[in-house]
Amino acid sequence: IERSKHSVTAKASEATNALFIEAESFRKSFSGPLVRHVVNTIAARLRSSYAITKSIMEERGDEGAICKSADPTIEGISRLVADKLLTYVELKEFPFTVSNFNSQAAHSVISPNSLKVPLPGVPELSDNHFEVVKRDGDLYVRDLGGPHGTLVNNEALSRYSMNAIAKLKPGRNEVVAGGSESPVRFSITLPQNS
Repeated sequence: IERSKHSVTAKASEATNALFIEAESFRKSFSGPLVRHVVNTIAARLRSSYAITKSIMEERGDEGAICKSADPTIEGISRLVADKLLTYVELKEFPFTVSNFNSQAAHSVISPNSLKVPLPGVPELSDNHFEVVKRDGDLYVRDLGGPHGTLVNNEALSRYSMNAIAKLKPGRNEVVAGGSESPVRFSITLPQNS
């Protein structure tokens, strides 16, 4: 409607039938000036409310900390990863490995202990990039030696340095495959009681 970046992403939690309407056709259905004004006003208010809610959550330090499962979850938070993953994945078996695989597939391949994201031509995510491991009841992310390293809550990890592993905190944790400018971003959310 506003010809700008989406303010939210919707993900179906089960098999769903959807109707796709081309953007220009959708806009043409609002031909009357009053209807166009109302729709644009509602869209602007929604975008504003999302921005305010996000700002409050960031200020409190709990952005995205709402747990969707009793188990830890991983999901894509960058458009690149979210488009391949579509929903969150529950982490039940450890170690849980995250990797790239050379495929033109539309969606990720998920198994009980791995997530393979088809991102050919995206060097930031390498084969066997990082893993989530469990030690003494706590969860950690361990870099597996990719050339670009891993960031966990802005802490740089590299298998070939003193920092190869980082402990995850309860709530939302940002995990980036590659450096701070990488488009390959995940969120790992731990229930508050884990």
